[in-house]
Amino acid sequence: MSSRLLVLSSQLDPGPGPLEEIRRLIKAGVDWESFIGSSALEGVAPLVYRNLKPFAFLLPPVVVGRLRELYVMNSVRNIGLFRQLAPLLDALRTSGFTTALTKGARLAPSVYGDAGLRPFTDVDLFIHPDSWSALEGFLVERGFRKRSSVSAAWDPKDRRRGWLYSPYYSRGRLLLELHPNTLGLHAPSAAEDDFWEDRRDMALDGGTASVLSPEYELCYLCLHAQQHSYSRLIWLTDIAALSRKAGISWKKVAWICREEKITASVRHGLHLARLLWPDSVPEGVMDGLPVSSMENRMLRFFWPESRIVGRLPVPHFPFYMPTILSLLARKDIRLLGHAIGGVCFPPRWWMAHSYGVPERSAGMYLLYARRLFRPVWLAVKHVLRAA
Repeated sequence: MSSRLLVLSSQLDPGPGPLEEIRRLIKAGVDWESFIGSSALEGVAPLVYRNLKPFAFLLPPVVVGRLRELYVMNSVRNIGLFRQLAPLLDALRTSGFTTALTKGARLAPSVYGDAGLRPFTDVDLFIHPDSWSALEGFLVERGFRKRSSVSAAWDPKDRRRGWLYSPYYSRGRLLLELHPNTLGLHAPSAAEDDFWEDRRDMALDGGTASVLSPEYELCYLCLHAQQHSYSRLIWLTDIAALSRKAGISWKKVAWICREEKITASVRHGLHLARLLWPDSVPEGVMDGLPVSSMENRMLRFFWPESRIVGRLPVPHFPFYMPTILSLLARKDIRLLGHAIGGVCFPPRWWMAHSYGVPERSAGMYLLYARRLFRPVWLAVKHVLRAA
């Protein structure tokens, strides 16, 4: 019952039907302590506050107060971040850097329409490969500190291994995560030029930000949610909220999916959003995103819809699973072998950076073994649980 209430109150704009069901569930009784904790963990507490506020007379005052506190805290934090971010993005644009704002900081003002409704921890920026060489100096000059070190062996222009490293830079509370690879896949992009040419301008706190087009943003949101095994409800709320926005070209979404061979991952994200909130994805969209029977079986095996919709635990499969689906669809055995080899056996410098161990440590071999066998072990556990 609490999970159903959480899903209903995590919509951006619930209609009369969901609002009436919310009323019935509240009257039936709710474990409010558990509910508030889940809403915070799922990243939807501010939305829950806004959607339950009309029913405040049915709620314990302490519940209303706690939800309001979470919303206000997020609003104050995000407004402060946007005030720091807007001039930085303007400076990046005027200095000739090619970037694209994505995820929380892009969605809060443009889709949610309220800085307090969409929590985010870091600011995600895609960076064009040609902009990498001068970017670190630009950020350091403006008071940013690199949060991690990495060997000179890393080459951000390496299309095959550019996914290996997404550095963080911080200044005060503003934390930037910089992404070198389009759409977050562990494989070369098939439509990289279009990805960058299709960017849009978005008003941000008196300035202007370059952002992904809504079609690329939607595809990326579906991939990102799958990379994290749909473990937070806010990522599915993002998909539903953006899908409802006027102006989405579903033909362009289908084209991106065909070019990048990501139809299975994008379709599953939209399918899950539609199961949670039936009016979130327009009729007919799924018909333009066909998947094979094998892909469908894989999707339902790794990310079963009943558990995700019911907000039950799902194994956290490796971050590269959408890449595997994409490479299987490309039917390029050589590229598939190269990608699997890259994710299972990345360079020592990357392992040292990611796991905090010396490059020459004997424990490095155990870490490589873990990367190789963990997906198999998770799949076996998943089968045993289903049995």
